[in-house]
Amino acid sequence: MGNGKIVVFQQEYDSFQELASDYDIDYQSLLRVIRKGVSPEEAVSMLHGKKEEPPAQNSFCVDGKEYPSLATACRRLGISPGSVYARRKGLMKEGLPEQEATARALEQAAAIGRRKREVAVAGMTFPSRNAAMAHFGISAATVNARIARARESGQELSFEDAVLLGRSKRYAAAEYSAAPADISSRQEELLVYLQGALQRECHFQCVKTQGHLSAIRRLEDDPGEIRLEITWASSHILSIRSRWMNGTLAQANDFNSKYVGIKLCLLADGSVTVVCDTFLMDASLSAKYAAAAAARQFVETYCLILAQLSASETGFGRNSL
Repeated sequence: MGNGKIVVFQQEYDSFQELASDYDIDYQSLLRVIRKGVSPEEAVSMLHGKKEEPPAQNSFCVDGKEYPSLATACRRLGISPGSVYARRKGLMKEGLPEQEATARALEQAAAIGRRKREVAVAGMTFPSRNAAMAHFGISAATVNARIARARESGQELSFEDAVLLGRSKRYAAAEYSAAPADISSRQEELLVYLQGALQRECHFQCVKTQGHLSAIRRLEDDPGEIRLEITWASSHILSIRSRWMNGTLAQANDFNSKYVGIKLCLLADGSVTVVCDTFLMDASLSAKYAAAAAARQFVETYCLILAQLSASETGFGRNSL
């Protein structure tokens, strides 16, 4: 092994699990043999029984990239081996040798997989949703939250609309002045948990009302007073926010380009709100941990922004929540 890679028969692998998959051998069996001091090549030969015939001899090339085995090709291309086997069976019935039929079936399945993954947004075609979101500078969490929020209100929002939502008003965001009427007891429990976490871990003074949590902190080392308002924006969206006054779009843009996980929104009244919307599937213990982590991250980023504002000649003005 070198540079963290496992080299077996001149083929590099990122992990023993990948090696076991390529040779179709049991992963745990491979580890047991290697732990006895046997080299990876010897272990593969012992378990696979084909020391002279490594899978590299049965490699496949798709779009100019070579894969050491069919299993590796399917995994890395995101296609089902079953679909390749089905196509290969049909091609072999047409008289093609097994290796050639497998290679052609793999190419066909890969081409279909690429077409299925392609998405069109704003008249442009992208190879995947991730590529589209990267192009428009939006996170998967934001897209999923927008779709979930629309579904909560009885609407269906397409992936394209979720990506493009708000482009004409890039930082317009919903204001959550009150909690939805149907907050569940589990959601209330999550707010209670979050109240305790903020008080214990972040030294906030908190006030909780029905469906709403207010938190305030002003420590000696803080660059300014920190005020948070936390509400359930929907049954799955927990919203953490804070507001300055008299902000500018240029300032909001500048901070949005620097920080991930929060969004600075210029509202119609000229104020700037800092928002973190966290998508939670339920109000379980893991969701409570996720909510607390989001709140801690929000406070850390908030402090960085406040410090930069304090060091600059211009700022958003005093926090007004």
